[in-house]
Amino acid sequence: MDSNSNFTDLKYRKDIQVFRGLAVFAVVLYHLNEKLFPLGYLGVDAFFVISGFVMTPLIMSINLVQENHMGRRIFSNLIYFYKKRFFRLAPALATTLIFSAIIVFIAGPISDHQAFARQGIATVLLIGNLSAFRYSGDYFFPNPNPLIHTWSLSVEEQIYIVLPLVLILVHYKKKKSIKKTTKLLLTFITLTSFILFIFPEIFQNVYNYFGIASAKEFSFYLPTTRIWQFALGGLGFLFLHHHLMSRIKLSKKINLVFMILCTLILFGSINVDKTIGSILASSISVIVLIFKSLDSLPKLLCTIFEWLGDRSYSIYLVHVPLIYIMDYSPISPFGNVNNYFKFIVFFTLIIFLGSLQFSQIENRFRRSLNTGKASIFMILFLTTIVPIVFFSSIDRIASNDRSSDQNLPVGSKVTPWAWDKNCQFLSNPDSNVNEPCVYGNSKTGKSLLLIGDSHAATISRSVIKLAKNNDMKTFVFTFQGCGFILNDKYLDPDYSAPYLTQSCLDHNKAIVDFVRLKNPTLIILAHRSSSIMVEPNDSASRSKYNGDLFKSLLKLKKIENNIIVVGSVPEYIDQNSWIQKVFGVKRSIYSNIPFDDNVFWNKSALNNFYYLDTIKIFCTHNVCSNKSSKGWLFQDRDHLSELGGDLLIPELDRFVKNILSEEE
Repeated sequence: MDSNSNFTDLKYRKDIQVFRGLAVFAVVLYHLNEKLFPLGYLGVDAFFVISGFVMTPLIMSINLVQENHMGRRIFSNLIYFYKKRFFRLAPALATTLIFSAIIVFIAGPISDHQAFARQGIATVLLIGNLSAFRYSGDYFFPNPNPLIHTWSLSVEEQIYIVLPLVLILVHYKKKKSIKKTTKLLLTFITLTSFILFIFPEIFQNVYNYFGIASAKEFSFYLPTTRIWQFALGGLGFLFLHHHLMSRIKLSKKINLVFMILCTLILFGSINVDKTIGSILASSISVIVLIFKSLDSLPKLLCTIFEWLGDRSYSIYLVHVPLIYIMDYSPISPFGNVNNYFKFIVFFTLIIFLGSLQFSQIENRFRRSLNTGKASIFMILFLTTIVPIVFFSSIDRIASNDRSSDQNLPVGSKVTPWAWDKNCQFLSNPDSNVNEPCVYGNSKTGKSLLLIGDSHAATISRSVIKLAKNNDMKTFVFTFQGCGFILNDKYLDPDYSAPYLTQSCLDHNKAIVDFVRLKNPTLIILAHRSSSIMVEPNDSASRSKYNGDLFKSLLKLKKIENNIIVVGSVPEYIDQNSWIQKVFGVKRSIYSNIPFDDNVFWNKSALNNFYYLDTIKIFCTHNVCSNKSSKGWLFQDRDHLSELGGDLLIPELDRFVKNILSEEE
């Protein structure tokens, strides 16, 4: 047996459970109110490091066998490792998936069912991270997804499957001590994965081939850019057992400093660049684990967070489906409410259900591996086949229901904001895309700049054709979810704008700098209605948001006088659940918010901007249509299709020709 077998021993450590409790506490608070706890998502980064610290000795133990019968014994150890992970993770996950399937099917918006069902199937198949990207997009500005959090679980499962096999292969060939082999492997993985994490654009050309526009967003979900955190935790474990560790003793004051840093990075209210935040959280996490810094917490807090840590996995599993129902269910009384009562009620419910699942499911099945009471085949059936049947049924029902709704658009396979694989129309400055995409005749002296959010990106192809017909070059400079507001310090204090992040503000500043530098002939702004842009989401807040957006446009007008504002398009909404459908509640409606915004902009744009009233194009006597004899005018509920974008061209062309004639 390897002489270093004692290095695989990791006794129960109270501080690790305390750390797990802190991490899950931070993540839950973040998802409950990310404005108050903007760094809480870093609890997931801490979990990756903790997993590496705890799982490394177990992975090493697979290779600790006598020389004779090595292959057979390693295989036996590997199977036992996988079986132990399965009993530890699968039952609680399956319970959460089935529970989520029931409550989302009954009370969730029918319009979300199909994406939810396919996310559920992907989670069972251990590829929930890939489907989270497909159905939610940017993790920090996601489409509603009650299972988006399973991305991190899928990443860990993928690591658990692959890493032991790689270590077996490397150790079997090299014949070195398992400790040395593991250290070399983890060091290589840490460095390689960290480079990919810092520079995700390395594989942008590969991602483009698969139609993935943003390497930054996609890499967030990948094991290749997350395994460095796991490996860092593993190196921390090996360092802990190094002979030099016996000589390193940190004072209580230094441990207290690390403990404070750990709590600040998880619960601080400051905005930190996401990449830097992950690096800081991971670095502090491994130090806290090595030196047991959380033992410095007061005894009462240690007891509370240890209790949470024991239940952290189940709490993590149940919290997002519950929050989704709270925020998006048509029958939820909390949808547009943001107060302490809502916060306390759902935090309590999350802890209660997580604790219940821990005691009744997670703990029981984890122990059943040793007692031999549970049949592995029966558990496999219950944790894989049963959830897949549930989700497949929901998917089938959703497909049939979708086809019965005559007003629900069927989008094109190539979305109108992703027709050019070389251009990130939904780009974020975090991905180092700080310049617009350029199209058309580079020699012409006339140019058009398209700015705005994803709704501007949606009409990009139509605008490019418009510019070409007028012998103009086109710059497309859009950013998903970003309203054109130049400074959040001057916003009306009675509302907040959750999508107005620092990245968005930086993007808008880059637009102003670009306009000063390039002096485009005219600017077209297109944007979504104020429907999701403000908190609280009421008429007064939306009106104030539009007013602040108008003020920013006036500042831009001082630099470039020719601005065309494209009004927000109609928004089709299906907010009914099956409960409402059974009781005959009307399903198909159009939001009133674009109509309200249109009234504001018609008045404000007068004598200031050219204003294109899209409501007049898609609605007659306040009755809207998202389909014509030629096909769907919308890609989804609120984004135009290319056909719909082309309907804007005649009126836009009239504006452009007026501007060009004035310029002459």
